[in-house]
Amino acid sequence: LMIEDTDNKIIQTGESYRAKQIEGVLERILQCAKEEFLKNGYKDTSLRVIAAAAGVLLGMLPYFAAAQMIIALRADIRDMQL
Repeated sequence: LMIEDTDNKIIQTGESYRAKQIEGVLERILQCAKEEFLKNGYKDTSLRVIAAAAGVLLGMLPYFAAAQMIIALRADIRDMQL
């Protein structure tokens, strides 16, 4: 679905726009996760802290499929700290 704005420019909407939004949120969540792990360490960083830093609700992490990626990143950071 495409629509035009008041300047007759095409605005991207629909699935591709939504996919870009989700991708941006995923990137933000992963970046915040990395920063929190490096700042606070593995043991002192929770999903709640990461969600707050990323500005998303804790319950939304599974929706963005970030929880599994965070767990993998968390394991990598933990291994680096050992």
